[in-house]
Amino acid sequence: MTAGEVILLFGGPTRERLVSVASAQTVVTQLDAPRCWFWAPDGAVHELAVRDLLAHQRPFEVELAPRGAARFPDIRKALASCGGREAFFLALHGGVAEDGTLQGW
Repeated sequence: MTAGEVILLFGGPTRERLVSVASAQTVVTQLDAPRCWFWAPDGAVHELAVRDLLAHQRPFEVELAPRGAARFPDIRKALASCGGREAFFLALHGGVAEDGTLQGW
């Protein structure tokens, strides 16, 4: 990863991930070419193209189902892959996304 890179993290293990996907769709248009990481309900982290995130319709009703294999088997491995110079935009809602657990990792 390069210095100054922004990673938009959204999804998560709770039902609030539906709201999170909608939030990410709004936020991604305001960021300068972020990497988009979707934290799937099974714990895996998928990297999506911005166009794929924006193409998802009815995010409050329909689960996002990324094509292809996950980039990371779990969120901790995804975070461990970072070099420390990335900025995360957390478009997460509920549970470990809001109670400080994720930030602690």
